[in-house]
Amino acid sequence: MSKKKHVENINAAMKNLGTYKPEFDTVISVYADLLDLYDKNMAVYRKSKFQATINTENGGQKTNPVIKTLETIRKDIAAYSDRLGINPKALETMRPDQKGPPPKKSALADILKMHG
Repeated sequence: MSKKKHVENINAAMKNLGTYKPEFDTVISVYADLLDLYDKNMAVYRKSKFQATINTENGGQKTNPVIKTLETIRKDIAAYSDRLGINPKALETMRPDQKGPPPKKSALADILKMHG
């Protein structure tokens, strides 16, 4: 998927969640770059038939470096998706109209509201 398509998908998801603001476009662009980079590295890993190790010049083996790259990109993707509020964990604590988690409701306030 292209970066442009990632940006479109991210914007659509954020608009559906009510969290999109044009001020976030720079962060969205970086997040889309990460997703694009992840896609490209996954293509390399698929092409290697998910080879976990590679041969070294001296006849030994080492972990395929693309695995470490993918792991690093995944961590960055998770961090950016948290910042943009587009994953389930982030949505638990985020409200588009306020910072922080939603306020706790009082049982007494609920009863008074029902009868008043």
